Amino acid sequence: MQPSTRNYRGELVSSFFFLIACVFLGWQLLPGLFRPSVNRPPTDIEKAFKTHDLDKLHQLFDSMLAENKQSSVTFLRICDWCQQAQEWDLTNEYAERGVQLCKYAPAEERAVLYDSIAIALSETISVCPQTKAIEAAERALQLAPNMAVTQNTLGYLLADNNTDLTRAQELIEKALAATNKEPDSEGKQLELAGIEDSYGWVLLKSGKTEMAIDILNRAIGRLPSQNDNSLVNRAELKTMHYHLGAAYHKAGKISNARNSLAVSLFYDPNYQLAKHELETMDTELKSTVVTHQKP
Repeated sequence: MQPSTRNYRGELVSSFFFLIACVFLGWQLLPGLFRPSVNRPPTDIEKAFKTHDLDKLHQLFDSMLAENKQSSVTFLRICDWCQQAQEWDLTNEYAERGVQLCKYAPAEERAVLYDSIAIALSETISVCPQTKAIEAAERALQLAPNMAVTQNTLGYLLADNNTDLTRAQELIEKALAATNKEPDSEGKQLELAGIEDSYGWVLLKSGKTEMAIDILNRAIGRLPSQNDNSLVNRAELKTMHYHLGAAYHKAGKISNARNSLAVSLFYDPNYQLAKHELETMDTELKSTVVTHQKP
């Protein structure tokens, strides 16, 4: 699941590493899991997001970039805010501009810009294979091959597109191993939750259903209180519970599957993947009933 970035100096260093850790997922590649309030955009930008005022957002962002001489730090900050607001076209637009204008920024920063492109494209391209998203994730990994976030994002995308599952699992396992070596902290638990969700998803795709169920339950169990109704948290939670519901369905544990999918739809009643999974189960049940009724 799905996962933003920076070249930070001084007081910004800690934010840089936090955001690097959070970019994963996307899962459904969803980025920015449970970011702290210090990472929220200024009030005028937050207001423009809420009213979906794209002209105002462009004006504010371009003013920031002009003031900061088109710095990679500013591009990364903008992309992070756009991901939090789930403005995927804006995320892609400013990440693309960033990689073009910041060609001499450190490799890790450019990697996370490409990672942002991959996440945005994965959210806007509905037809598989999501080739352009995967290409952007490949570019991110080339720039930062040992960074857990780039390993996880590409691994998740490969799994989600049913492409090279062996490599997908290897990448996600590397991301897990690297993250497990980090000092214990709440941030580490959030990172592990996201990467374990990716791991459970690739295991399910590979036919290791029971193992996938264990890992997906562990991922959800790492999360803090789920009472936060922010867009970001709801998006992450709906995806994780959908993954678990799909795993239960494949294992034939229909009651568990319905419960998990109901939680997913609680966070987003219009979530098509969860709705489709429920419809598939209903169709299978009707087919079974009809078969048993035949003389």
